[in-house]
Amino acid sequence: MAPRGTARMYMYINLLVLYKTVYGFLLNSSTESLNETLLSAATTSAPSADSPEYLTRLRWADSAFTYIKSLNCTEVYFTSPRECNHMLNVRKRNVVVYIAQEEDSIDGEFVAMLPDSGLSRAGTHHGVVALDPHPDANFGHLVIVFFIDKVDSQADCERTKGTYIGNDECMKLALKHRCRNAIERHRRYNTDADLISSSRQARKMVRRCEINFLPLVHKQTSQEPAVVDGISQGYEQALVCREDLLDYSLCPSLRPSNETLNLVCNPIRDNTRRCETSHEAVGTRCEQFESCDQAVLISGGWNRQTSLTRHSENIVNMYQLLRRNGFQQSSIKIFFANGMHRGIQEETGAESVNTEIFPAAMKTSMRFHIRKLCGRPHCVDTLVLYLNSPSRTDGTMLLWDVNKNGKVEADEQYTIDELLDDIKSCKARSVQIIADQSFSGELSKAVRKSNDHSNVLAFSSGKENEYSYMSTFTDYWTRLDHSHICTEDVFQQIKNTMLKSTPDFGAKGHDNEGPGPLTIFGAPCNVDPPFSANELRLWYRGCQNVPTEVWLRTFFSVQSASANNDNAASQLPTSSADNANTVQQESHIEESLAVT
Repeated sequence: MAPRGTARMYMYINLLVLYKTVYGFLLNSSTESLNETLLSAATTSAPSADSPEYLTRLRWADSAFTYIKSLNCTEVYFTSPRECNHMLNVRKRNVVVYIAQEEDSIDGEFVAMLPDSGLSRAGTHHGVVALDPHPDANFGHLVIVFFIDKVDSQADCERTKGTYIGNDECMKLALKHRCRNAIERHRRYNTDADLISSSRQARKMVRRCEINFLPLVHKQTSQEPAVVDGISQGYEQALVCREDLLDYSLCPSLRPSNETLNLVCNPIRDNTRRCETSHEAVGTRCEQFESCDQAVLISGGWNRQTSLTRHSENIVNMYQLLRRNGFQQSSIKIFFANGMHRGIQEETGAESVNTEIFPAAMKTSMRFHIRKLCGRPHCVDTLVLYLNSPSRTDGTMLLWDVNKNGKVEADEQYTIDELLDDIKSCKARSVQIIADQSFSGELSKAVRKSNDHSNVLAFSSGKENEYSYMSTFTDYWTRLDHSHICTEDVFQQIKNTMLKSTPDFGAKGHDNEGPGPLTIFGAPCNVDPPFSANELRLWYRGCQNVPTEVWLRTFFSVQSASANNDNAASQLPTSSADNANTVQQESHIEESLAVT
């Protein structure tokens, strides 16, 4: 039996865990999430006075925390000096701890993998610890990962450059595969003449050597994951957030587990039209003699641990902002994480309207939809794209780990090049991108450099090497009244207010001075006297009629251009004509999307 003082300490810990759980969820979670977590806290989170598992977790967490507090930032190569200094000053209460622990202490049980890279020191491990020093940042952001291995002696641990933490256990820092060698080669061949350029490249290289996502940790097994309804069930995540550890941070507020268990719309399993991987599943709206404001909201999520309640709230808040500014319900398409069975309920007079939420995993449908909106003249007046996904250092958005194997695949990510290709030479009058995600400055930079996106305005929550924090950027956009304010003024107000990141703007030919004088729904702004609410509704908000003469003139010019392209291709040599046929086929596919 534990001494009375120890028992009293664990009683205080139990009370602290319950307080942290209730307080955190009352602040930022749904009732369903609260009930689920209270049940979990009541049954599993509180440690017992004689629990060796709890004492082991606490020892592992403290050892990892001590390691990062003793870093020499002049020698650290797995993150930037700025991030290193942040870790030196971070407090326990601002660090979230994740641990994979085998309770029966079997050695060599766990395997870890990152979505975007391999890991050094691959193989099996006795345990895994991950420290998140940025719990208020959105993934990707720096995560420090350690492997715990059993050793025969302290000397054996030190021989393999590990840190001995007692109980025959050795702690080793996990690193991205080959990153250290790449950085050392870069420094070795650096010259004084290339110092400035090389320094920028080095900073990028260091950022890309960071571990920016929680690894998928699972038990080693020789069996392949089960397949149900044509979809792999993947591996069960063993790396769990530990809220019971004294002095450390609250765990993030996740969506209810029943909402993130499976893909809501599985094209292999669900043989229905709404689950097709084409624009028809989405119901793209392009009517003749009509031009509408359209919006596409994209929020990946990747997996349960990175799909937080605040991300679903961001989608709802952005949707409501657009609806307040005249966007019709059918003109707003939402691609969110693994999808939602219940959409966004909206009362319109005497009836209730439900806006369907598609999985972000339906990448093909999403891209078809965007391409059709951009490909047809007069379909769209103002196109708004909202991006709020976990992101890699190059700006690539992670959508959803459909097969649950922990590795990002081509159809599970949306790159900046793919996005820019989808909106290239977009026929909308204006394309406005609001990107609230880490490394979103990569997108703004790409738009500034492009010659094919003259009507695109990109507003990013931070510069190319900065994280996105909480929902701050989104909150500013959604709380303002956009009736008469220019998007450039909205952006400048937000930029002047943000503290943890520096919002960035990208537009070709604007030299960072801001976009043209338009509101988020494409109306002229800074007009004196300002438009009345009725004038905005009649002339700018929602859908507007396109004069028959204008529509027909555009239609016949498109047909004429298509015929000229066909004639030019027929006069090419055979080998070139084959290539031209391929181009024509792709062009006809895009034209069919525009006409459908």
